[in-house]
Amino acid sequence: MGHLQVGAVHVPRFGYAKNFISSLTRLLRNPHILTHVANPNISGDGILRDDGDGSNTLEHPIFILYPDALRIRLYYDDVEVTDSLGSYHRKLGKKGKKEKKRKEKKKRKEKKRKERKGKERKEKERKGKERKKRKK
Repeated sequence: MGHLQVGAVHVPRFGYAKNFISSLTRLLRNPHILTHVANPNISGDGILRDDGDGSNTLEHPIFILYPDALRIRLYYDDVEVTDSLGSYHRKLGKKGKKEKKRKEKKKRKEKKRKERKGKERKEKERKGKERKKRKK
């Protein structure tokens, strides 16, 4: 889940959540970034070089009324978590019946395995006691 950053809050099963406003404020304190925000590079030649050059931005009512509005791009890529040493494999954000069934099946298998191990252990103990009796 990366390094714990200042202002990050641990969210069980999902990682860390950061406060958007405080992150944005901290980011805009950087003079280099602030220069790029204050002076966006919008090409006038019709070539798409940035999201600001696209029709979704150029024709959006907010950016027509407020051309200096801050464009915030939100991006989500379905993160897939796998365990290279085990059998754990799950896509984040894809919960439901299949996940629940998989967990239940895994629990049943684990329970059967434990029961089998317990029976094997008891059988070994019984055989060990029989051997000791025979030796006497």
